[in-house]
Amino acid sequence: MLPGILSRVVLTSALDGLGREFCLVRHAHTGEYSLLLSCQPQGASLADDDVEDSYVASWAGLMESLASETGVTQLAVTVDTAPDSGVRFRRTLSKRIVEDAPELAARAMAQIMDQYAAGGASNDVTLTLTFRYTDRDGKYLEAGEAARRISLLLPSIREQIAQAGGGAARALGMEGDHSHGPRRLRSGRAGDQSRNPTTPPYTR
Repeated sequence: MLPGILSRVVLTSALDGLGREFCLVRHAHTGEYSLLLSCQPQGASLADDDVEDSYVASWAGLMESLASETGVTQLAVTVDTAPDSGVRFRRTLSKRIVEDAPELAARAMAQIMDQYAAGGASNDVTLTLTFRYTDRDGKYLEAGEAARRISLLLPSIREQIAQAGGGAARALGMEGDHSHGPRRLRSGRAGDQSRNPTTPPYTR
C-alpha cells in the first residue's frame, strides 16, 4: 500500500469494446480516473513537410476534441529519453534493403544509416488522460460506469493519436510479463488485481 494520500490510489482493469484490456488509475479522494497510453511517435526527421504539417494539425485536433469532451479534466504527455546506440535503427533499415536494389538507392540508405544512427535517442512516450464523472446528484461514478464511458472514447482517441504521428497507442495493462504485449503497471493493492466472475465484462 502506498503512503499518505496515495493510499487511496488503486488500479482497476477494464475491457474496451473490442475486448482489449486497459488499466485505469483510480484516485478515490478526487473521484478521477487516469488512462495511460503508450505511444511510439514516428518523429519528423524523415517526414516530408506536408506529413509533418499533418501531424501538427492532427495533434491540435486531438487537443480540441478532448477539450470539448465531457469528463476530461487533464492531459499529460511524458517523454523518457535515453541515448540510443543506433543498433536497432540499423537493424530496422537493413531489413528493408533488398539485394537487387539500385546502386543509388542502396547508397542513400547506407548514408541515412550512418547519419541518423549516431547520436540518436530512444524515446518512451506515455500519454495520460484523466477523467472525472459525476451523476445528477454530484456524486462520483463507480469504477464500472466510469470504465464503460472511457472505453467508448478509446477507439477515437487511438485513431487521433495515430493520425498525429503517435503510432499505435497501447493502453497499459495490469501487472504481467513486460516482454510481451502492452507495458504493464503494478498495483499498490493486490486485491484489486483479482478476477471476479460476477463483475461486468468491462471492469474487474
